[in-house]
Amino acid sequence: MDNKRSLDDLNLLFLPLVLQESILPRRLGPTEFTRRYGTTDITVSGGIFKGQRLKLPAAVVARRLLYWLVSEAKRTGSPIIRIAGSTTLFHTLGLTVTGRQLKRLRMDFLRLSRMSITIESFRGGRELALPNISVFRHVDMQGVGPDGQLALFDHYLEFSPEFFHSILSLKHQPINNDALAQLRTALAIDVYLWAARRTFTVKDEKRFSWKQMQDQFGSPNEQPSKFRKAFTKAFAEVSKQFVTWGYGKCYCDDDGVVLINCEQQVPSLPTKAPGINQKQGMVRGRW
Repeated sequence: MDNKRSLDDLNLLFLPLVLQESILPRRLGPTEFTRRYGTTDITVSGGIFKGQRLKLPAAVVARRLLYWLVSEAKRTGSPIIRIAGSTTLFHTLGLTVTGRQLKRLRMDFLRLSRMSITIESFRGGRELALPNISVFRHVDMQGVGPDGQLALFDHYLEFSPEFFHSILSLKHQPINNDALAQLRTALAIDVYLWAARRTFTVKDEKRFSWKQMQDQFGSPNEQPSKFRKAFTKAFAEVSKQFVTWGYGKCYCDDDGVVLINCEQQVPSLPTKAPGINQKQGMVRGRW
């Protein structure tokens, strides 16, 4: 019973981080990627397509697509999401409608649909693990040719029960879509989501060391000085997009990052019950 309770707590505490903060790599290339949260590691792994290991979804577009999928599931109360290559979706994700962007979006969808997540906690000489959690339970990709090319862009996917439960039960921190569209790097998007959530939950203020920041946001083998420079630049970009601040602005200094409690960036919408047929479309200014 204690083991089951511990695993349930691990699921409850860390699976929602996938929905609130990106755990994707900043650049395309890796097939596995780990982020560290104190004594807990979250590893995302690329899936298989036509017998080949896929690279992980990465960079800006994949992040916007993942957040949109999560928000659609939350908004509609359904684990099943349809993705069509319409101009509305492109504009929602802040993309220009071009053949190159369409191909990129198709591949990001494929990589997202196949990836899995492992959560491991190491504390007091004990390891707890939730291995190989599937993000999606079912994927229906229309028009996949024998060469593996996605000829049409009209797909359906269904979130796995674990993820869908987390989406519905999460105290959802709405995402300011207009602010997110102004952020042009993967690191800036990651920092924005983290700061928006943490400034709303910290009491008074909280300091995070540079080591903590690099464990959570850094790339493998990234030099600390280069990471700090990149993070400071991203943090300055994020600060411009904050709508509300508390009694003082958050800041970076020689020792790390200081977050100060402030109001939620976007007011929450009333939670809608699952199974209700809701009007399609997104509320302007929020995901």
